[in-house]
Amino acid sequence: MNAFMDIQVHAQMLADQERMQSYRDALHEVVQKDDVVVDLGTGTGVLAAFACQAGAARVYAIERLPIVEVARATVAASGFADRVVFYEQDFATVDLPQRADV
Repeated sequence: MNAFMDIQVHAQMLADQERMQSYRDALHEVVQKDDVVVDLGTGTGVLAAFACQAGAARVYAIERLPIVEVARATVAASGFADRVVFYEQDFATVDLPQRADV
């Protein structure tokens, strides 16, 4: 079984405040205003939301597992549904409509 199909694995990662702050800080350092970002294996969508907070104009969130429904809810609750496009498939098969900056 894929460990990332277990919601408890995601809950543990999200509960790690140092981990989450590190990801948020890193994205805020790298993502520039109006960047296009790809989030491979978006999981719960928290990194896609962080990228939007950092100024991304568009985030392509790619996730092949059912956790993508949690990601959609996370992004919507964060107010970024209009900037995140979800691809529910393996990243190797995705053909993005534009080149990404990050």
